[in-house]
Amino acid sequence: MIKGYKVIEVEKGYRCPLCNGHDDCYYVILDGLLDIPICDGCNYEFGYYFLSPPESPIWFLSDTLPIWERVPILETITGISIHDLRLSYVLRSLSSYVDLNILNEKISSMTENMDEDKKKIIARKERHNWIAGIRHRKKLIRKILKLREKIQTGYDDSDILIRWWNKREENRFKCKKLISG
Repeated sequence: MIKGYKVIEVEKGYRCPLCNGHDDCYYVILDGLLDIPICDGCNYEFGYYFLSPPESPIWFLSDTLPIWERVPILETITGISIHDLRLSYVLRSLSSYVDLNILNEKISSMTENMDEDKKKIIARKERHNWIAGIRHRKKLIRKILKLREKIQTGYDDSDILIRWWNKREENRFKCKKLISG
């Protein structure tokens, strides 16, 4: 399981094994997953990718290798499937929401020089975002576990993801239709 990451120094001329174009001065090691440094740009993009629903297509507008070419490289380097990598990342991300002191410190630092009314508004908004983050990650964990279960019973993951995407779009269309009248 991914336990976190730490920023490290790398030798001059080192290139990230997952991309060919990020000009980063920061490199990280993903504790519990990779022993080799990856650039902070790849770390950020993988984080965004892992926290998105599995059926969502991700298109990064960068000169680096597209995510769909980097995923097999990451699977090869780690020996872990993309769905297990995603689950590991989301579980680590969810664990960062356990400590409410982090939220209270964030609210305190944001509202340091504000009057009481503004403090209450910001605190309410941040607590709402905190709860939404927890709900998103729990929903994503359930979806990943459901996907793994279907794959183990013999279904092709691309067929499942296409079906989920089509259902998502169908529901989105129904909502728009209900809203517009």
